[in-house]
Amino acid sequence: MCVLRADPAPPAAPRKRLRLWQLTPGLHCAVLGTCLSFADLVKTGRKAGIVPEPDATDYEIHAWFVQHAGEPGPLTRLLHKRLDRAWRAAVEAARAARDEAALAAFWSRAVASGDIPGPFWAVVTHPAATDDLRAEAYGDVHMLSHRMGSANRDASKRLRAAEAERDALSGRLADATRRLDRHARENGALEDRLRNAEAGAAALAGAEARLRGFESGAVYRRLRSERDAARAALDEARHARDAGARRNQSLERALAALRRDKDAAAARLGEAESECAALEAVLRAGIGGGAGVAEAETPAIDLSGRRVAYVGGRDAAIRHFRALVERANGQFAHHDGGLEDGAQRLDRVLTQADLVLCPVDCVSHGACLRAKTFCKRTAKTFVPLRSASLSSLAAGLHRAVGGENAAAGERAGSARH
Repeated sequence: MCVLRADPAPPAAPRKRLRLWQLTPGLHCAVLGTCLSFADLVKTGRKAGIVPEPDATDYEIHAWFVQHAGEPGPLTRLLHKRLDRAWRAAVEAARAARDEAALAAFWSRAVASGDIPGPFWAVVTHPAATDDLRAEAYGDVHMLSHRMGSANRDASKRLRAAEAERDALSGRLADATRRLDRHARENGALEDRLRNAEAGAAALAGAEARLRGFESGAVYRRLRSERDAARAALDEARHARDAGARRNQSLERALAALRRDKDAAAARLGEAESECAALEAVLRAGIGGGAGVAEAETPAIDLSGRRVAYVGGRDAAIRHFRALVERANGQFAHHDGGLEDGAQRLDRVLTQADLVLCPVDCVSHGACLRAKTFCKRTAKTFVPLRSASLSSLAAGLHRAVGGENAAAGERAGSARH
């Protein structure tokens, strides 16, 4: 296990907060990687006259800053000010801790709520922090980075599977379209043959009228034989046309089914991409340390005090859902979807909620239908979720908050007009 160890004879605890360059060297990597975004790191370096090489990788730039973070000077003073300015609220909140026990309790609350970057900076620089407490905080941040990487890998696997399914259906759709075009051409040729045969039949009908005036039976029999052959050819052409039409209808039905499958796969792919983007936004908000370009594309969730009811799901994941909702400035209530809680308590939870979310793969049909009917009757927002996962919850909150904000904007516009 890789931990930060105290020196054999640690110096007396300082009466002031530590500066960045006074920290144990092993902490610099975690502080710069967790408490500052990469863009903030490079921007602060430019103010100190540090311009990375054009071909330098992100890792090389990060490693260079970590290597020089322990050297007092203009760069580290600017980095320290940037960190204090970014996490002023957490530093002020940590001042109330007068000893190691109080500071450790402050850190435990931060970890439980998922609020990591600011409290981590406040704890490692706090006068009451010991090497053991700093090592504990470092270990928590280190393991959190592993969990985030695991979550991103799972989301990427789902996205790749959805893309593969979409590509396979696209190939099948293209093949069916080619077959349909070929049969359409064949059907057109059969139509031409049918028209020719019908024209011949019309000519024969005129000939039959003339035959009645013929006195020679041999000529009549020959013409009658030609007429019968023409009628047989006409019947054959009609049968071939009807068979082609039936094949064409069958192919059109198969093509429609493939299009529906493709649309469903595209919808599932869109849901997976939305969940990935929402989960990445939540993870960046938890440990990103700053506003980067990607965060501007998928903003963090702000529930603005809304009460969120979650009906169904798995008990082991509820505490994570609660942490996500409370971190997004919301209030969380849960009903197990009918396994243990009763219908009467479900009505109480729904009455107190502003918006209701329900994972369709992990809830009883009765509870889900009851929640949907209640929301429709009371004009509350109801969001069905694809699965009982954290990424589906994050995507559902994004969708619900975005929809409510758009509706509020339309109502405000109508009121002005």
